[in-house]
Amino acid sequence: HTLSSDLPTTPDVFKANHRAEEMEDGFVAKIAPDGALGYLTYLAGQGPAVDRVLSIAPIGDGTALVTGLTEDPAFPVSSGAFATTSSGQAEAFVARLNSGGTELTESTFIGGSGDDHAFDLALGNAGEVWVAGITTSQDLPTALHGPFPSYSGGETDVFLACLDSDLSNLTFMSYLGGSGADGAFQSGPSLALDQQGIIHLTGGTVSFDFPITPNAFSPHRSSSNASDAWYLRLHAEAGPLYATYLGGFASDAGHAIAVNQRGSAFIAGATSSSNFPLVNPIQSSFAGGLTDLFLAQISNPIGAAVLLAEESIHLKEGSKVLSGDIVVNDAGIADLELQLEGEVTTPVDFEVRASKIKVKPGARLFGTVYFN
Repeated sequence: HTLSSDLPTTPDVFKANHRAEEMEDGFVAKIAPDGALGYLTYLAGQGPAVDRVLSIAPIGDGTALVTGLTEDPAFPVSSGAFATTSSGQAEAFVARLNSGGTELTESTFIGGSGDDHAFDLALGNAGEVWVAGITTSQDLPTALHGPFPSYSGGETDVFLACLDSDLSNLTFMSYLGGSGADGAFQSGPSLALDQQGIIHLTGGTVSFDFPITPNAFSPHRSSSNASDAWYLRLHAEAGPLYATYLGGFASDAGHAIAVNQRGSAFIAGATSSSNFPLVNPIQSSFAGGLTDLFLAQISNPIGAAVLLAEESIHLKEGSKVLSGDIVVNDAGIADLELQLEGEVTTPVDFEVRASKIKVKPGARLFGTVYFN
């Protein structure tokens, strides 16, 4: 976003002019590999309000998805969008620009009656759009979506939403947080999707009851009066697969995340903790000042992948192929029984572990396949 009224906008773009002095407008620029400016356009409404573009995802067809926040009820939205009216003072938005930056082909609000700021977005395997942000709204449209349908309390919660590819339908919406502040409006959560469609998120929290899983690296807050970073791995249907705090006795927060082909997460963030947990560090001690950067890798346990009931997972390595059945006993424990199919060229390098899960009445069953 910018206060500048003289950005070098290109001909015929969606919005060539800044609204007014001292007003924050969003902007989107496309830069070619040789450094040439493909296009530059402002992205804002008409009224005296704040508009910020906070994340962008380029698409293979040349279009670009952007997300952020607007305080303008007249922010441009498209007909047929999921939400065409703003419900709060600050509303999250998701929009798509065509390849030339001349048209806003789809655009929608996302939010409730409070403040909603979208900080990051990622594209799913089927073209769906995942969005993560910070909210004070206690009335987000979570019905029938997501593992955490209610606001957790505190000053803010994280929200995670999914829209279909044309931004006309909300297919997933969930809160995420504890009874404290789970992110700040200056710096929100970051997300990434792996090849299996698993959602990986990071951020910062002061909640002592953030939804951490039993197998966490750090199951408890490391600081009593400052934020910890957190990392969460989530499946849209199965819910949280893994969540942990990450930090020391001072302030820590995750600001960016990426995932490799094996599903291992790489988190970049900021820390003020001189006792931040280090493994094979490039820099072994806190250097001073207000903060240091940190980079952490959290491995996916032997390449975990979620297997839904009556579904098979096919590994691309060699000819290794799995199928699975789920059997539920009288105690409500589900065992995932796995069988090898086809030829296995290197069986010594292949390992399978059964996963046991609690099953709620009427819930769709799932299991976890582990492979190396």
